Amino acid sequence: MASQIDALDRALKVAGQSITLRKVTGTTSQTFTDVICQANVRGYSPQELVGAITQQDSKVIISPTEINSAVWPYAQFGYINDVRVPSKNRGDLVIINGQTRTVQAAVGIYVQDVLVRIEIQVR
Repeated sequence: MASQIDALDRALKVAGQSITLRKVTGTTSQTFTDVICQANVRGYSPQELVGAITQQDSKVIISPTEINSAVWPYAQFGYINDVRVPSKNRGDLVIINGQTRTVQAAVGIYVQDVLVRIEIQVR
């Protein structure tokens, strides 16, 4: 699994861009926890525009490396409800080129119970 994460990290370093993941906590007095990640950001192809995916959405692919290092926040390692994987329900945000986008959906890709990749749909 480490080799898969390392390969993704190398690819993102060469062909990715910096984004910021933002965790918003609190309701009345909000606090932000940010982590800067390398990411592959692209639009969806016409064939992928199904269900809740729209033309305004982008697909963001990141490695868990920066999240694990930053403990974004309070990263709990585990397959079920892994807080390292951004969530619409938790109000997580992604900042791309200075534009704040909301997480619509995200999935963690696991190999032998190890998080090796995160794919995020943002709007």
